Amino acid sequence: MAITDSDDDETLDDRARADEEAWGKMLAQLMEGEIARLDELLELAEPIQHERKIERLVDLIETDLPTGEPVLLFTEYKATQALVVDALHDRFGHGCCGFINGDERLDEVTKADGSRGPKSWSRDAAAEAFNQGTIRFLVSTEAAGEGIDLQERCATLIHVDMPWNPMRLHQRVGRLSRYGQTRPVQVFILRNPDTVEARIWDLLNAKLERIQRTLDEAMDEREDISQLVIGMSGPSAFEKIFAAGQTQPRESLDQWFDRESATIGGEDLVDKVKTMLGNVTRFDFAQVGRNLPQVDLPDLERFFSMMMESKGRRVFRRDDGLDVLTPEKWADEDYAMQDRYKGLLFDRNARLGNGEGPTRLIGVGHTLFDRALKEGESLQWALATCTRLPAPLLIASVQDQITGQDHSVTQIILGAWRDNAAQIHVLRDWEVLQLLNTLGRSDNPKSPEIDISQMRALEADLLDAMSQSLLTVADMMTRPGIRSEIMLLPDQNADT
Repeated sequence: MAITDSDDDETLDDRARADEEAWGKMLAQLMEGEIARLDELLELAEPIQHERKIERLVDLIETDLPTGEPVLLFTEYKATQALVVDALHDRFGHGCCGFINGDERLDEVTKADGSRGPKSWSRDAAAEAFNQGTIRFLVSTEAAGEGIDLQERCATLIHVDMPWNPMRLHQRVGRLSRYGQTRPVQVFILRNPDTVEARIWDLLNAKLERIQRTLDEAMDEREDISQLVIGMSGPSAFEKIFAAGQTQPRESLDQWFDRESATIGGEDLVDKVKTMLGNVTRFDFAQVGRNLPQVDLPDLERFFSMMMESKGRRVFRRDDGLDVLTPEKWADEDYAMQDRYKGLLFDRNARLGNGEGPTRLIGVGHTLFDRALKEGESLQWALATCTRLPAPLLIASVQDQITGQDHSVTQIILGAWRDNAAQIHVLRDWEVLQLLNTLGRSDNPKSPEIDISQMRALEADLLDAMSQSLLTVADMMTRPGIRSEIMLLPDQNADT
């Protein structure tokens, strides 16, 4: 496989939405002679009265799955999506099925009264109906959207068709195989083995198995490297192979595929992965382990409680979790936000009932917590006093000044303080969070007396110490730049 420059910051969901929109644009871009060829294809398709794949799909659900088993189905195309929705309603009763696509609409489906017409359904409403058991089936295109959790009730997925981008398969399964899933996820794939796409998939899987066997000898414990190889190759590499494969003679498809998929960025595929594995064997995991964040969801609770308090809302601790009224302005501005939340838990190990996870398990990604984060980011303060702070603490942000690259981390937070022995301590973001959680709010109405020249000198020393640590703490950045965000000062008048 070859890495290309076109594999940029675009996400799989972005590409999926673009694919859905492309069909309408194609109608205006037909080349000379294509209309006649399309007429021929339509004539060949005219005698077909039933879609065998759809019939096989419905039979599979009826015969191979337990009665009432929730099922998530994926297809690339909205036309196929409409066929599947109609077929499921016809076999299992109208109202058993919902759908999600980028347009939140299907133009031609059968309604409860037998008439045909458009049907609209927002992705959030469809996901909620599926999670609550109102509907048994959910048919989604690739544009299902990030952040939708479907794993609490469903553990069965069916690929109605196969995408040209293998990473989309992993993304599909990821809708169910994620935190909160209590059952093994079973996956079914519907495909015609005689098509070129199916043959290329077989060749791809066979190649991945050969690479796996070759690399097994370099591993102390066997690890599945298929996602690694697919991820390094990039989506466009596979899409080009599937597209070009349509024109290859069937008898020479195997040899052609091996030639086209031999390298990653010009380097032999196996050698590239071996190099990566070799780097891993020399990696100092003990050192990295010391640098891994020692925080979890409970460490976010104090920030949340204080942010709610700043908005005039007190957080109450009950036996089943936290209760809080949503700030009125927040609820007015976001229709998806509840007026009141009960039983909120900063605990990823909490035992929750079906459908409770998205509303009760709180952290980054929860509607209420994300709004609290947004409000915190909007605060513009350069200086503040705190109780229980032993020495001035400078908090700074580090951001990569090289843009346009696909970095998983674009900004980090650091802290620094100087002890009585004049030694400067640099804190990573999670260490800053731990320290902040021990501090108290200063109620002293008087502004602290500050020697500006001393404060600027201290700030410069702390920034210099943080800058010297960037090779270690910001090694994921190409050209990190650092700037002060806020200086926290001890409240000299407070009891310690």
